[in-house]
Amino acid sequence: MIPFLPFYPVRFDTALLFQPVVFLNLLFLGVIASMVCYIMWNTAVKQLGAIYTTNYIYIVPLVTLITSAWIIDKKITGIALAGCLLILCGVYLAERKVKQIR
Repeated sequence: MIPFLPFYPVRFDTALLFQPVVFLNLLFLGVIASMVCYIMWNTAVKQLGAIYTTNYIYIVPLVTLITSAWIIDKKITGIALAGCLLILCGVYLAERKVKQIR
């Protein structure tokens, strides 16, 4: 973001960091979304290997879609379902290709 600083100067209010909602969101992002997920990813790479694990990173948008529908009641559209189908087909084809190579 540094190249954009001359055009869009940053206005930072440190008082925002001490609001409970903001602090808890940052804590969640730092501990759960970063640390725990990083540990889980490394464990998966250790167990499955890098090639198999990398194929499954493409399922993240599918998990995001399902989670957002469940937690924040976001509507799942036909385009989203088509995207899910394409993701699953892609992962399936990639898995088949990896198994043929080995």
